[in-house]
Amino acid sequence: RIGISGQCVGNGEVVTLKNITSLNIRIPHEVIGAGAELFKKAFINGIQNTLIISPPGYGKTTVLKDIIRILSEDINNNILVIDDRGELKTGNYPCDYIRYSTKLYAYNYGIRSMSPSIIIADELSEKEDFIFTERAVNSGVKVIATCHGNDIAEIKRKDYYKSGVFNVFCLLDGNKNRGKVKKVEFND
Repeated sequence: RIGISGQCVGNGEVVTLKNITSLNIRIPHEVIGAGAELFKKAFINGIQNTLIISPPGYGKTTVLKDIIRILSEDINNNILVIDDRGELKTGNYPCDYIRYSTKLYAYNYGIRSMSPSIIIADELSEKEDFIFTERAVNSGVKVIATCHGNDIAEIKRKDYYKSGVFNVFCLLDGNKNRGKVKKVEFND
């Protein structure tokens, strides 16, 4: 994936960029074991609705990819991966993937047509993302997702956060400890 910075061109809607100032090249890869610590700490009572939180660049997506690998080892898990940016598919794991679609489409049609027991989604950011997640949980599906934030309390204060949707919150440690768990909080 290449992120591009520059001057946006368009009439009320970005059509293209000009005067490029920088590129951020990210090469997706798998880090076996990146999710092991989180898995051990967050799922001590089985798979729970879990939100993984950290600022950008702390390893959320890398941890999520490894959680997919770990969960797919159990043939009883019917996993739907909502991969709207095409970053989560690395290994050849027995999961259903909906890639490059909106989260609205993936949640609505994925639940109906794929009958998942677990949904994995990266980067919940909009109010609608949390609404779709709540609908999935209310349908009996477990959801493991990530979002940007500095701490758990910050996420819980946001007006779009729905209390009771997530049972487990995992805050990742940053800097030199990318992907390491800083804190796990359980909701009753």
